[in-house]
Amino acid sequence: MNRHLLKICCLAVSILLWIQVAANRQVTRELDVPLRVTGLARGCTLAGNLLPETVRIRAGGTKLNFFLNRYFGRDLGEAIVDLDGAAPGSVVERDVAVDGRRGELVDIVVTAPVRLEFFVDRVDSIAVPVEVPVAADAPQDRVLTAPPTASPATVQLVGPSRFLPGAGRPRTDPVAIGRATGRLEIMRTVHAPRPQLWTAPREVRVTADVAEAGRRLFERVPLVPRLDSGGLRVEVFPPVANVEVRGPAAALATMADDAVVLAVAAGGFGPGAHTVRPEVRLPAACSLVALSPAEVMIVVGGRSRQP
Repeated sequence: MNRHLLKICCLAVSILLWIQVAANRQVTRELDVPLRVTGLARGCTLAGNLLPETVRIRAGGTKLNFFLNRYFGRDLGEAIVDLDGAAPGSVVERDVAVDGRRGELVDIVVTAPVRLEFFVDRVDSIAVPVEVPVAADAPQDRVLTAPPTASPATVQLVGPSRFLPGAGRPRTDPVAIGRATGRLEIMRTVHAPRPQLWTAPREVRVTADVAEAGRRLFERVPLVPRLDSGGLRVEVFPPVANVEVRGPAAALATMADDAVVLAVAAGGFGPGAHTVRPEVRLPAACSLVALSPAEVMIVVGGRSRQP
């Protein structure tokens, strides 16, 4: 037991001696210090600039300070760039300076980067509608009775003015449809369409109505020709088609037979026979499962369409 205690005491003395020597021994090392920008005018932003998080410097200091910085994260200073006087919409270059805190570092030299370029932009905002996507793994026996809505329906898209035009719409996290039916109300984070932008507010309340899903076959639905001019005579073969529809089971059960419409665009064709795909118009919250036949033939007669 005494032997172990002796070893511990020797180790402690060795550490104390090393600390004493390291605290007095001056060395020169390279290290990375965090970058901080000061003096940015109110209402301006640097978002969109590719700026380093740290700056490499060479400096002198005690061996102990460098040891504590490397292994214990001791703060030895920071790199500073002063943007005082930089006007919105301007491109400026400024030298990088270093604040060696508490005089622990001496002979400081910035090695990389020594000078930085900044695009100083004005913070602006526009009101943009929010898109609410639906998760792709929704249960097959559940369906939304209407597209989910966000409250508020529009948010402010905020950021550098040069990134706002044509930025697109912000989107929420996808809404997952569970096994339950009825009204679903959840909070969802809003994501800006570009990484340089952000939204206000950052979250919206999403509302969705979930119902049991069902299928219904609409048989012998008439195919209606859609013409651009009255000077054409068009016949469709076959004149009817079968349409299988998926949607809310309760709504499908009471839906009128003429709720599904099949239209055939025939205005762009000259005289003769042509194969086309019908256009299927479905009630809200419904989706097409199958169309039979998927293509039909139209026979155009009369005078041809003038170029």
